Amino acid sequence: MLKKTLKSIYQLIPFKKNLYEGIKVFGAPSSSFYPYLTFDAVFTVPVQENQAFKIRSHALYIETEIFWKGIFNSWEGQSLALWAKLCEDAEVVVDIGANTGVYSLLTQTLQQSCKVYAFEPIPRVFDKLKKNVTINNYPIHCIKKALSNRTGQQQIFEEAINHSYSATLDSTSSKQLQLVRSTEIETIRLDDFVEQTQLSKIDLLKIDAEGHEVEVLLGYGKYLEEHQPTIFIEIMTEAIAERLTPLFERCNYLYFNINERKKTVTPSKRLTKSEQVNFLLCSKTTAKKLKLV
Repeated sequence: MLKKTLKSIYQLIPFKKNLYEGIKVFGAPSSSFYPYLTFDAVFTVPVQENQAFKIRSHALYIETEIFWKGIFNSWEGQSLALWAKLCEDAEVVVDIGANTGVYSLLTQTLQQSCKVYAFEPIPRVFDKLKKNVTINNYPIHCIKKALSNRTGQQQIFEEAINHSYSATLDSTSSKQLQLVRSTEIETIRLDDFVEQTQLSKIDLLKIDAEGHEVEVLLGYGKYLEEHQPTIFIEIMTEAIAERLTPLFERCNYLYFNINERKKTVTPSKRLTKSEQVNFLLCSKTTAKKLKLV
């Protein structure tokens, strides 16, 4: 009761963002303390010299980390740093499981001419994504659908909280992740989307589907081999890694396991459970550009 009362009082304190921006000049507080220093307001995320985007924090964990530590030193900082380099040459980017849009916003900031498609199926999360795109006046295409192996309607499982970072169409993963709220949402196969949108290629693809990655890639159909985009993908279990492996047999990919805490990108001869969050799948040419080989 006391904790809830103190939290309510804290939320009523005005000008928290201004106060925290002043504190940030002297450096970020410790990692055990700054997660409590939240606020709900729009702030600017510096990316490179003279390049930045705006995002609303909503007092959420990821946005709070980005505010205090910077986009390349927080959350999925190592993945985002690699993604930023790949955006330089990207013409078509697809962000599956976009959430509030960090990857999509970063892409459009660095490559204004790029076509960015951000998929987020959960309505209340989609609204945050859409508003973040609007405050930047970016031409990002926001799509309120999930990618799967069939086009139609499916049940999505998510956390029963105000904002969900975890959601899946996979019922087994939902039990493992304790996702108890279910909602019927629209789904689409990626190959159907490619044909409807008349995309000649996808250069860069991020898949955050919480155990539904195999179905997403099955829905890519023949275009996976034809496009062979650079892929960032979370692999939650060894079983998923085994199911994913045959899908890439006809693709010329190198595999890299990304560890966000250690800030390492380790070559791997095969797909395995992610060390922390993402695997990077790319061509040898791309790996050379990133100085990974």
